[in-house]
Amino acid sequence: PDIENDLIILHHLLTASHNEMTKWEVYLAELESGHLKWGILHTEQFFKNNARKLEGPKSDFAPVKELIQLISQREDDETVAVACYDLGEFVRYYPNGKSIAKRLGAKQVVMPL
Repeated sequence: PDIENDLIILHHLLTASHNEMTKWEVYLAELESGHLKWGILHTEQFFKNNARKLEGPKSDFAPVKELIQLISQREDDETVAVACYDLGEFVRYYPNGKSIAKRLGAKQVVMPL
């Protein structure tokens, strides 16, 4: 009986972990597409859970750099608005996010808006 309960708990944990990972992968795909749309990936809760992932796999903050680039291109108003929101949530939830965003040039891109 204990093994059955342990397996059920393990299954639930793995399922939850997979769902979270999938949301992050969808976010990265949307970011790489260059067209951001309001939705479940652009929420306070999403960034509370995923702000650290914005470091990128090489710890070079590549996703943050992509957000800044999308803002600077100003091709689509919705994309710019969502990118500004996402950048703001990074600043809010990532330790020292404000100084990192500033160092990457976010302030110069966002302030003229």
